[in-house]
Amino acid sequence: MKFNDSCVQEHMTMGFVTVEPNASLSEILQTLTEAKSPCLIVIDDDKPVGIITERDLVGLLAASHLEGKNFSDLLAQDIMTPSPVTVHYGSPLKEAFVISQSYNIRNLPVVDPDGYLMGIIGQNDVLDAHFNMLDELRTLSMEDSLLGIGNRRAMEMDLQYTHNNALRYQRYYSVVLIDVDNFKKYNDHYGHQEGDRVLRLVSDTIQSSLRSSDRLYRYGGEELLVLLPETYPLVAAKVVERVLEALEAKAEPHCESDYGVLTASAGLYSYEPGCGMEWKELVELADGQLYKSKQRGRNCVSWEGDKDSIAAAAV
Repeated sequence: MKFNDSCVQEHMTMGFVTVEPNASLSEILQTLTEAKSPCLIVIDDDKPVGIITERDLVGLLAASHLEGKNFSDLLAQDIMTPSPVTVHYGSPLKEAFVISQSYNIRNLPVVDPDGYLMGIIGQNDVLDAHFNMLDELRTLSMEDSLLGIGNRRAMEMDLQYTHNNALRYQRYYSVVLIDVDNFKKYNDHYGHQEGDRVLRLVSDTIQSSLRSSDRLYRYGGEELLVLLPETYPLVAAKVVERVLEALEAKAEPHCESDYGVLTASAGLYSYEPGCGMEWKELVELADGQLYKSKQRGRNCVSWEGDKDSIAAAAV
């Protein structure tokens, strides 16, 4: 949601403090003290007719001290700022921000179409909403919009973090690249909308077949990357085999494939403590293993040490 699209009602505070116009100064002070509120709204027939802030009271008490006057008999209607600037509860949040800045007002009463008090919105509420939306945008900037998994940027950050941990604690980790087999042929035959649908199917199938510690990212196009922290090559290969079997078991028709159903190929490479490689090199090596899987006929995983993978490299 954009800042401009958010409305006042979503962010206003319901716990506002009110007094009647005939409330005494002592009542006002007691009410503000007990409520720990920076202001209170003066209402008449549930409609805001004025506002009293801490600044108003401080100014009043200062004048009482300096001028030697007794203001104890004053009522709310004598102290309040009359005809307070209000904002409609359905107004855009940006409008509340502009009004508060223009009038230099920290708190705005929120009213309904008939002028009845609904709540109050302060500059802090507006700023909190703004920063929360920025956080949401940052989150969205790390997520692939089609698949709902981490995108390339999130992947790189996680790989760097995992690699640093592996260096520090001398641990293994594995990287897997998974590519949908004959995806261009699938798109050409079934159409791009169906292509998007099966990409989501593939992503969901992989996600549900992984362990809770494993992470899935969109590497690009129909290629996905799986990061398996603290995982040896043989264990990682077993995980990936389970993923590929789960996808084939979905039996999603693919008439342009030799298997008749949608399948995927995978390439795996693992970081070994002391090997001196960076994570980018591991991804490149995993990509090389993926190519070997394609050479082997697709619908399989290749990894260093796997006999079939070694045989494919020798061809």
